[in-house]
Formats: sequence, structure tokens, C-alpha cells
Amino acid sequence: MSQSLASHRVRKERELRGFAAAILSAVGGVVYFAWAFFPANFAQIVDHTAPDHYWAVAGPMWICVTVAVGFLVYVGMTFYITPASHDINTVVDSHTPRLDADPLKQERVVPRLEDIPLAEVNRRLYGVSDRNSTQTL
Repeated sequence: MSQSLASHRVRKERELRGFAAAILSAVGGVVYFAWAFFPANFAQIVDHTAPDHYWAVAGPMWICVTVAVGFLVYVGMTFYITPASHDINTVVDSHTPRLDADPLKQERVVPRLEDIPLAEVNRRLYGVSDRNSTQTL
């Protein structure tokens, strides 16, 4: 019961914060567009100083370019710290379990990778022995 009350309280708090963020975003957008589209002498009429209209375009462009460069730097750093595809560190790291010298002593060990003879595959899948492996099924 107390857990549902706590989750309801958290949900209510998130709803209020989301509502406040939406209202502030709307008000900020209206103020931005009013500043961007009203003439420069309008600020003098209302006796208020405002930044130059150059920044109405330059500010968002600076933000967009900064985000784009940030993404490129992130991808570049990811490529830089990733080991090469032929490096053993792409498969093994410090958390990899080590095998004993004799892998048969360990339980549930995956056998070494090797080709299985076709006669063995036929015997296990179809019950065909080596003698009649040349016969058609």
C-alpha cells in the first residue's frame, strides 16, 4: 500500500514538472519569436534593451552546430577506443573466465571448434552407420 502511494506521489511530481517545463517552453518560444520578429526600435519604444537581431539566427545555429560536432566527436572517440577487429581484446576482457590446463576437468565446457565428419553427422541425425552411408535414404 505504501509503495503505491509513493509511486503515485512520484508520478504526480513528474507530471507537475512536465507541465511546468511545457509552460516555460511555450513562454520562452513566444518571447523568442517576439524578440526575433519585432523591429529593433520596438525595444526603444518599450524602454528595454534587447540583444541584436543577429543572435536570433546565430544563437540557434551555434547550438545546432555544437550538437552536430558533439555527435561527430562522440562517434570519433568510439572508433578511437574500440580495438581492431583482429585484436583478441574484442573477444576477451578482464571478466572472461579462464580455462584450466585440462578443459575436461571442468563441468559444462564447450568443446573446441572442429569439423565433424559427415559419417558422424549422418549417424547421429539419421541413424545411418558407416557401412550404409553410401546407400540412398
